[in-house]
Amino acid sequence: MTRKEIWEDFIAPIGGATLFVILFATVIGLLILALYSIFGPTSEQRAELNKPRIAYKFDDCEIWIFENTHYVTRCGNHTVTERHYSESCGKACTKQKVERIENE
Repeated sequence: MTRKEIWEDFIAPIGGATLFVILFATVIGLLILALYSIFGPTSEQRAELNKPRIAYKFDDCEIWIFENTHYVTRCGNHTVTERHYSESCGKACTKQKVERIENE
């Protein structure tokens, strides 16, 4: 296939500007992925983010978060544990659920 045939069959119908935008967006996307893989968080840093930690403190209460879905609230001796998750209820159907445990 010659360059002229490639131009006439593929590039001209799409439009040169459109093709340029598609190629530019692809290059930028690949560059972002490469930079994230180089400078993004390491597995140790991600593990550190999933460790239990105090998210908020106010009055006599602490709100702990772990695994980014579990919350534990401690106010004095009273502890409340909550877990937010999605549950499938059929085809193209999900329900948001909350599991709550209270300890006195």
